[in-house]
Amino acid sequence: MFFLVASAIYFKGKNIIGHKDALFWGYPKPIEHTIDYRSGKGDRFKARINEYTFRVIDKANRKGSKHFIIAGGSNAFGQNIPDDQTLPYWMSQNQAFNDYNPYILAYPGWGPHNILKRFKSLEVNKVIPEEEGVFIYQFINDHVTRVCGGEGYFEWNHGVSPYYDIEGDQLIDKGHFKDSFLFGQYTFNKGLREISPIKFNTQTPIDETKLKMADLFPPRCIRILSEIIIKLKQNYLNTYPKGKFIVITYPLYQYHDDIITKDLNSVLKSLWGQAGVEFKVPLTFFDKEIKSRNRTRKDLRDKDNHVNGDYYQLMIPFYKELID
Repeated sequence: MFFLVASAIYFKGKNIIGHKDALFWGYPKPIEHTIDYRSGKGDRFKARINEYTFRVIDKANRKGSKHFIIAGGSNAFGQNIPDDQTLPYWMSQNQAFNDYNPYILAYPGWGPHNILKRFKSLEVNKVIPEEEGVFIYQFINDHVTRVCGGEGYFEWNHGVSPYYDIEGDQLIDKGHFKDSFLFGQYTFNKGLREISPIKFNTQTPIDETKLKMADLFPPRCIRILSEIIIKLKQNYLNTYPKGKFIVITYPLYQYHDDIITKDLNSVLKSLWGQAGVEFKVPLTFFDKEIKSRNRTRKDLRDKDNHVNGDYYQLMIPFYKELID
């Protein structure tokens, strides 16, 4: 009897969650497609994706001898940013990047687990033929929690992303989140909340005034993130021994008095430093640039809080430093 009730609750949750096309967050389909939508504010966004899941920026096409891989989530992808305001476009307007061909290995909602899985599934050296270049992973704090799942992430991701975990000292590829116990637990809780006349709160309330780094970024999640990035670097340099691998943050979302982010950056810098991963936090550079150009942080955000094209134009001198 208990099994039947539990099963009913579980499948009730499944039906509520529905199905999310793996084109978006799991294992992208090897087909060309176009993202075309209107935001909640009514603005239209359109982007063309090729069969390798790279965003195509025709105006930024080059015939250089080096690659410039831009990896990450929606910001790296350029969500809501027209082609002629993306990072590859601003690069095409600066002679320092004349020898670099840009590749956007990013997609809305992705984290480093998506990038690692996609990088491993491609015949990369055929897709990106230049033997020399740079791989830049663009990190935001939210990527820490994406790699280890959770209700907030599953709510919009629906469990279709790759699932990695740590067993002993090894990073293990465990398939998709949707096939995991974590996602099953989330589905059960979702169904329970829907069918019960008593409203269950399955999330532990937190006093935001007393938050510490470990409350927002559990050590297990930090370790999984760290190992994924290290593995991604290894895979990249095995394919491109002449390449350069760098992780950078988005200073638009960071402040000098943000103690939690400072602590997180410090932990990641230590973990990645031991593995030879170069990690840069360009907050001082960013603050100087917005001050010298008489800009504000608000000027560089889109309506839904993503970076806009002006942000990437402002940051071009920093990206230039990465290839010097």
